[in-house]
Amino acid sequence: MLLNWDSGWYSDIINNGYSGVNFAFYPLFPLFVRALKVVSPNSVGAEMVGSIFSSLLFLGFGYLVSRLVKRRSATHSMYGFIPQSLLAWFFFVWSPASYIFQTNHTESLFTCLSMAAFLACHHKRFFMASFLAGICCLTKNQGIFVAISVGYWLSTHEQKAGPKILKFAISGLISGSLWALFPLYSYLKSGDLGAFYTAQSHWRADMSIESYFKTLIFGNPWQNTNAGSINRYFLFWALVLSVISVLRKHRALGLYMALFVGVMPLSGELVTTCRYSSVLWPAWFTFAGWVESSPIYKNKYALAIVVVIVCYINQCSTRSFALGRWAY
Repeated sequence: MLLNWDSGWYSDIINNGYSGVNFAFYPLFPLFVRALKVVSPNSVGAEMVGSIFSSLLFLGFGYLVSRLVKRRSATHSMYGFIPQSLLAWFFFVWSPASYIFQTNHTESLFTCLSMAAFLACHHKRFFMASFLAGICCLTKNQGIFVAISVGYWLSTHEQKAGPKILKFAISGLISGSLWALFPLYSYLKSGDLGAFYTAQSHWRADMSIESYFKTLIFGNPWQNTNAGSINRYFLFWALVLSVISVLRKHRALGLYMALFVGVMPLSGELVTTCRYSSVLWPAWFTFAGWVESSPIYKNKYALAIVVVIVCYINQCSTRSFALGRWAY
């Protein structure tokens, strides 16, 4: 089970290094797991080491956020960072693809690093925030969204346009320099500076602006309307609404979410919505806030139904992953 989907690719990189199409996957997570595997018993496979590593990181993220929760004075200024209730934790931990945090995938590492980068921004630690954003860029494609949002957030600490632009540019230069290590490595390893881009080409449909927007209405000929597609469709639009909600209170965090959600239709389908949204903790905290402000929260039976539905969707997704079916 732990070798299904991308977990198998990461295990291949950990065991055998980079070659061919596995350049599509960024190096930081397999680098950490490979180092841990060296000190692990030979009988423990890379996929198990990676799963343990991800699980520990996820617990670390929970610990970090729980410490923030205790800082009640920071609640308003850090809107979107921290859960306001136990229900908010529940929505995040039981999000549809949360199994991703306990398997051989990058999401736990990415979530920890992105949270740390945004916290550094909050505390006005310019170089630390830019460095962590660059490290995010070596973890997932979406690390670039962290870098852009971090640069924007850091620029808001300045009053005038000139210093704002300068801070954004310098932050981007720091983050971009770290990201550039992967293309440089791929060139030294394969002779192709864009090996990761070439390897990812099979993920991308023959897209146009028209087909991007058709994705939102099941207008592309390769899309289907089965139950899984419908569920991801509604989740996508819920994410759009959460972006609007967060943007009203925290522009930098809202920008990060908007960029993240905005790329979901680029494949011509919304098939990765569950996995992509797993790391968007502000969205899940926002969903919980909606429930708490609705009549559902005051009715224990209605709330119980919501809890059961969330658990059921999560278990369906986890079961699909275990059986090697599409679960992202």
